[in-house]
Amino acid sequence: GKLLAHGTTRTMLQPCGLLAAFMLGVLAADGDGAEEGSLTSLPSSCENEIMMEPAEIDVLKAFLHPEVVMFEFGSGGSTVAFAQLVKKLYVAEHAPSWAAEVQQRCEALGIRNVQLFSAVPNRSALDAIGATDCGIFRPQLVFDDADSLRVTYGPNLDPKWREASRLARETVFGDYLKLIQRANESRFDVVLIDGRVRGESAIAALPYVDERSVVIIHDWFLEEWGYEFLPDGTQDFSKPVKVAPRNRLKSYRQVLEFYDVVCRVSPQTHPLRCSRAGLVVLRKKPQVPPNKVFPA
Repeated sequence: GKLLAHGTTRTMLQPCGLLAAFMLGVLAADGDGAEEGSLTSLPSSCENEIMMEPAEIDVLKAFLHPEVVMFEFGSGGSTVAFAQLVKKLYVAEHAPSWAAEVQQRCEALGIRNVQLFSAVPNRSALDAIGATDCGIFRPQLVFDDADSLRVTYGPNLDPKWREASRLARETVFGDYLKLIQRANESRFDVVLIDGRVRGESAIAALPYVDERSVVIIHDWFLEEWGYEFLPDGTQDFSKPVKVAPRNRLKSYRQVLEFYDVVCRVSPQTHPLRCSRAGLVVLRKKPQVPPNKVFPA
């Protein structure tokens, strides 16, 4: 959900109003059902800045209304847009300069219900893994700058990062993951995860969600294209590679130990309105082993 990130531009199809029948079909897709919010409209200028596709935006808006208290991992166009639909929005960001830019954008638009927190990753912990810092300490790399969705790639193109343990990844982003504690809220109605370490972010949110909350992970079905990082830190530019869909990566699969799937949006289920990334809507399982939750 990034806001024209770091000076790049893109175009995006405008989502049309979501029919009630369509929404009920989407939310019931996995049998659990869900509680729909009002399908509040957004200014088109805001929707243009959300790095999401029409079906994704519509499903997200279905859970947002003026009484919602929301937390977001990763800031950008989604922050600016969705803040206008909820009571309060707290945001965690791993790049302080980008957080400041998003905050300024909100203030310029008169948006006063957003509180951004930022915490940089742990460089020593990343060095211990030996993985690239692309997408962690420096911007992701552009794979196809002609693509309307600005296709980029980052640390998932490095096998060392992709296969790192949950503990190792949490150590790199520990301060970022703990930012949810700084909101001083006992629970959130909606948690949107669209930043770094998304699987670990969902686990960090567990103490702050209940059976009525939803946790939404964007890019759940994304298949990243890029040039793989080699063990010595260089890249193999001889041919691009495609990483398995994110929901098949172990850092994402672990989420399903703690959450049940409410519904999904994917290129397979909504090919005309979701071409690439998709999302999943989750609800916390009734019984979550306390020893597996992200440490306080």
